Amino acid sequence: MKRLLATTLLLGVSAMFADDHEAFEASMKRAGKTMGPLKKALDTDAFTDAAPGAAALVEIYDVTEKFWKANGAADAIAMSATGKAAAASLVAAVKASDGAAAKAAFGKLAGTCKGCHDAHREKLPDGKYKIK
Repeated sequence: MKRLLATTLLLGVSAMFADDHEAFEASMKRAGKTMGPLKKALDTDAFTDAAPGAAALVEIYDVTEKFWKANGAADAIAMSATGKAAAASLVAAVKASDGAAAKAAFGKLAGTCKGCHDAHREKLPDGKYKIK
């Protein structure tokens, strides 16, 4: 009975990690598809075009923050919180059509992406990535 309970618990935890991991990977792919068009919109002060991407980044950082909290990576948790705050600032700047503030927020946000990737992402021989 104890063995069955332990196995069931282990499978449940594994399934939760898999779900969190899949949500995390999906959010990273979404971020990759969002950043380029968002930067282009910001570079041309196309705030209406930038608004959906800015809002998406707040959602993306919600997922990353949850993932890293579940996996106990203090530096990644901090970078996620900083990125989420920068994404919220970006949303506000885009709504206000404040190009300078939007570009500053985007730069801060992009820095958190790079920092986390450098610390927690490893490129595999096949060109794919895995989380360290």
